[in-house]
Amino acid sequence: METKPGVRAQTLDRALDVLDVLADGQPRTSHQIADAAGLHRSIVYRIQRTLEESQLARRTTEGRYTLGLGLLVLSPTVPGDAQARLREVLGELADTVGATAFFAVSRGGQVVSAVTVEPDRRRLPAVDAGAAGPRGVRPGDSVHGSRTSGRAS
Repeated sequence: METKPGVRAQTLDRALDVLDVLADGQPRTSHQIADAAGLHRSIVYRIQRTLEESQLARRTTEGRYTLGLGLLVLSPTVPGDAQARLREVLGELADTVGATAFFAVSRGGQVVSAVTVEPDRRRLPAVDAGAAGPRGVRPGDSVHGSRTSGRAS
């Protein structure tokens, strides 16, 4: 990658370079990422482990790396094709089943809503993007002294 002027955080710059390489959507090996980013493989490996733990990147069953779903959690208000396509698909699902449809990502022991769509394309979120709660909670379960209704609010 090109040299950037000014005082910079080298590790962060390198991690951003790795994310930039992965941004084209092509699954890559750590060696391919290292070559494309101009970094040593050991550096890329450490960066990838950190990115995986943050769900900003993921490793496929073939051992290749791609961008992770954690990026959706970081960018719920950023317009983009992925968010728009998710809203479209979830809107169709919500209209078909007559219930709120949502896409959530597991993050640090919690489930974080990335996109939520109400039926009839009202687009009023039942759960705000970025809202978090404990995993495994079902309608009717007791959560912090109250019971969940199982209905969209």
